[in-house]
Amino acid sequence: MSGNWGGTVTFPDGSFAAAFALTQNGTSVSGGYADSGGSGAVSGSVSGTNTVRLNLTGYPDIPLLTFAGTVDADVNRWSGTITQFSGVTFTFTRR
Repeated sequence: MSGNWGGTVTFPDGSFAAAFALTQNGTSVSGGYADSGGSGAVSGSVSGTNTVRLNLTGYPDIPLLTFAGTVDADVNRWSGTITQFSGVTFTFTRR
């Protein structure tokens, strides 16, 4: 998961661009997140062969957001849901 990732967060009524800068050490992942509304720190883990769960903290007015999803076999595309919101999905690709 190490590297820069760019993509889209999609809500039922629209979407916006977002980006991660990540570093992976073993099964642990950490780094930063940013979009037009703000930024924050992320930490989480990779489990199994393709499951990634990252917790975003420090984002304006939202204490915690969890991005949970799967990466493709080449670890170049990550997609899933933001668990705190119903119907919110994301797709990121490694840049």
